[in-house]
Amino acid sequence: MRLAIVTAAYPAVMKYLDDFFNSLKAQSDKDFDLWIALDGVDEKVVSSGFGKAKQARFVSAPPNATPAVVRNKVLEQALQNCDAAVLVDADDVLDATRVAAARESAGKYDVTATAMKYIDSDGNVINGFFDPYLGDPGLVRNNVFGFSNTTWRAQTLAQFLPVPESCVLMDWFVSTLALYTGASLGYDGEARMRYRQHPENIAASRPPFSADQIIKATKRVLGHYDLVLSTFAKLKIEQMDIFEEARREVAQFFKAIAGKNVLKQYVEALNALPHRHVWWSCVAHPALEGIWKK
Repeated sequence: MRLAIVTAAYPAVMKYLDDFFNSLKAQSDKDFDLWIALDGVDEKVVSSGFGKAKQARFVSAPPNATPAVVRNKVLEQALQNCDAAVLVDADDVLDATRVAAARESAGKYDVTATAMKYIDSDGNVINGFFDPYLGDPGLVRNNVFGFSNTTWRAQTLAQFLPVPESCVLMDWFVSTLALYTGASLGYDGEARMRYRQHPENIAASRPPFSADQIIKATKRVLGHYDLVLSTFAKLKIEQMDIFEEARREVAQFFKAIAGKNVLKQYVEALNALPHRHVWWSCVAHPALEGIWKK
């Protein structure tokens, strides 16, 4: 099985590349190709960090490309040259078994999500555990299949690319399309990644959450539902009704938190919940409906 590790390099991630590359060099299974999308950074600068340990394949994104276009470009080429793709973020750190486990999971499932530990900007392990088993198995309310912790069979992922350039939650979008067109989903409860927490994180999954994070997250989730619904309609995928209902609830939530007192109360209650969050579970949390469904 030909494996490809696929990631993207951009200015904000450059300071973390040494940790990332060192974790690639430490893999127990070194039989993989490395594909890197270049988004506003120079190939020579990026390649110098990895040295001679492995030759990376670079794909340059157009100037001012959206993150979706950046991923579209590199995946378009990588998926033609592998059987399975290990999707990771270059600001994160791979456990030494990440590639070996990916090879095993790709033999069983179309897409697999692995658990993660959290690290701070300096690479120190901090409290929290991202458990993929805590996610909504229907991928309606939240997502555990990120582009930092998944392994995809190449043929499966290629079916859903390219995504629209305006797609923000690309990982959740393609995972949803995969599930509702018959793909098999797998879960690895062993932490194979260390997920770096810093201000540039798009998706907050670790408390404490802020009011600003909740507002931004809610807008992104609403946009995600709009794209899913329009795509389901275009492809004539059934079960649109559950996503329509989810969108109505999140729209109701968004209207409710427009009141500062409601938002403040919600954030305080959210941060008091057990730390069992995944991506986007902070939005319209069902345990807190008494606050926002008044």
